[in-house]
Amino acid sequence: NVKTFSISSDNTEYKIEDNILKTYDGKQWLLTTGKNYTGATVLKNDTVEVIGSQLFDGLPIESYDLPKVYSIGYRAFANTNLKKAEIKANIKVYDEEYMDTIGYSMSYGAEAFADCKKLEEYSIDSDVTKLPKGIFKNCELLTESPKILETFKTIPADIFYGTGITEFTFGEKVELINESAMPNGTTDITIYASNPPVVIESDEAEYISNVTL
Repeated sequence: NVKTFSISSDNTEYKIEDNILKTYDGKQWLLTTGKNYTGATVLKNDTVEVIGSQLFDGLPIESYDLPKVYSIGYRAFANTNLKKAEIKANIKVYDEEYMDTIGYSMSYGAEAFADCKKLEEYSIDSDVTKLPKGIFKNCELLTESPKILETFKTIPADIFYGTGITEFTFGEKVELINESAMPNGTTDITIYASNPPVVIESDEAEYISNVTL
């Protein structure tokens, strides 16, 4: 873990703010001091657009309000104190420079919210059609059945493994299900597909490690 970092006085590409290494325009957050992080646990910012891989992994982040973020990297919020996570297909942001609203497709890295032991609520937009590997892995307080899977063609590895969810419904479009997508305690699986989907083991899977929606 990085214990400290500094920026030379003549560096105009990056800056350090709130214990976070950022691009100078503040649109990309790249690095924290890990266990030595003393920044905010409630994140509010209307400039940042990209959250780097593992940025807050293992840190006591409780919530975030980052309306312009369209990219959340690998394990960016994993093992934090988040109680709620939202998965969006896209966002719309007003650009002051162009004086117009611009749409962005959201991108999520694998295990973006994995291992969040306090996460008890999640939402997935109705127009989301795919998720990255392990996005909610080991979030054991999650119990609500993810009805959004009814629109998916592929159910990737580990997305709900280690959660408290026991019922899963797959829609007519499903073609491939990774067996590790669901917890060991799954008791009820409903499949509406006309043709039985292929079920594969984890070591056979081509992991979906990063997804742009």
